[in-house]
Amino acid sequence: MPNRHRTGSSVAMADIAFLLLLFFMVMAIATQRTPASLAIPETFNAEAETRIPLENLYIALDGSLSTQNGPLDMATYLKQLEKALERQPETRPGVLADKRTPYRLVAPVIKQLQDSGIQEVVFLVENTQNTREPL
Repeated sequence: MPNRHRTGSSVAMADIAFLLLLFFMVMAIATQRTPASLAIPETFNAEAETRIPLENLYIALDGSLSTQNGPLDMATYLKQLEKALERQPETRPGVLADKRTPYRLVAPVIKQLQDSGIQEVVFLVENTQNTREPL
């Protein structure tokens, strides 16, 4: 009888360990981190865009560019975007700039995307449920 109780206890512990492992794996996939510390711009009463594949580009406060894989220059990003478009033609560039980044640092990125033939860009913002009206 003592062996049976010990086996049940270890099975319960294995179940708990498995559930914890599953929880952390799901959370790691669900939370996408930006490579730099960015203050995400906010929008009010925006409707979420349908799910489309994005090739994200992050613009830091100082204007430096990076992706999920780390810092890069615009030419490298455009090559990555081209490869992503070959794999999935519906892919769009997703731009996430720090809300304090001056537009003079964002505008050249948009211009280079336009010059490379990109017609649609998705700007990533945080939708706030705040009741205050935008300025």
